[in-house]
Amino acid sequence: MEIKNIPLADLKDFFTYFQIVTAIAGSLCYYKYKDTYLKYFLFLLWYIVINDFTARYYSKNISVYNVFFYNIFQVISFTFYALLFKNAIKSLKNRQIISILLAFYYLCYLINLVFIDDFFTDYFSNTYIIGAAVIITSILIYLYEILNSDKIIHVNKMMVFWISIGLLLMYLPNIPFNVIRNYYKTSPTIPYIYMVNFLLVFIYNIIIISGFIWSSKEQRDYF
Repeated sequence: MEIKNIPLADLKDFFTYFQIVTAIAGSLCYYKYKDTYLKYFLFLLWYIVINDFTARYYSKNISVYNVFFYNIFQVISFTFYALLFKNAIKSLKNRQIISILLAFYYLCYLINLVFIDDFFTDYFSNTYIIGAAVIITSILIYLYEILNSDKIIHVNKMMVFWISIGLLLMYLPNIPFNVIRNYYKTSPTIPYIYMVNFLLVFIYNIIIISGFIWSSKEQRDYF
């Protein structure tokens, strides 16, 4: 069966349920990274699963406005990823840059919360774009440092590297998507555009699972 003939709701359900596979893979490989900052990654993976299913239940049974689940998730996920790369970076100057960028994101989120969007009915697209840009910048700083160190020869064994690649592939296309989403809310093509977003999340999960499989058993060596 061709993808175009599969109902969009079924594809969305598949991509959502697939996140459970990622969380299970992270649980099975927890021994690899339990002694590093990555141990919090497992909590994030399961939080993603719980958040998505709770938001779906809420929208079907309580109110169609479930965006506040994702407004909260936005802050939690961006904070975790920024701190992850900050912990993986050795340069004090670069760590300070990430801290400043994260603080800037918090400021923008607060301004958006107070003056621009409604927390319960509007998805914070503006702050998502800023947060994604912060994470992409953090990743580039991390990759630059890796490329200029001896760790480059073990890059495929580093779980943080796999996460960085997955995030780049997910966030880079998502920035323009979030720029245009507000202008095409009533367009009949918007559900199909959203499927691109779900596909990017699926690719991210595939990369993360690959990282769990191929990464070294001793992740402490890479922090």
